[in-house]
Amino acid sequence: MPMAQLVAQGKVEHNTFAFYLASGGKTGSTLTLGGTDPAFHDGDFTYAPVSLAGKLLPYWLVSTKDIKVGGESTGSCSWLTGCYMVLHTGTSVLAGPPSALDKLISKIGNASADCSNVKMLPTGWAARTSTWARTST
Repeated sequence: MPMAQLVAQGKVEHNTFAFYLASGGKTGSTLTLGGTDPAFHDGDFTYAPVSLAGKLLPYWLVSTKDIKVGGESTGSCSWLTGCYMVLHTGTSVLAGPPSALDKLISKIGNASADCSNVKMLPTGWAARTSTWARTST
């Protein structure tokens, strides 16, 4: 993985990265390699290890037990195997099995084709242990 190579070469201290995405038409989105920038956060982080399968892939694949919206389970993940998800800051696309996505979309809503309802949809992500939660901000 490229991050591991940067650590091995001594170019960054840790095999971590953080991103801050500015919103509301503001500039200043930032990618920090090798750690975090305290100017963009308060409190502690919850780290999610890359799944075993994800170590062979060119993207960040993590495993989770549940996906929650407003503290309520979406029922999208299998009770036995959980869910795999890709963490990708370059897209807002949700992709997966229709049976799982339909449950998630029913909780968060779906943007209309002309995006006229986008301000009514929830925003923000919060991670809690091995459950991923979507919150309104």
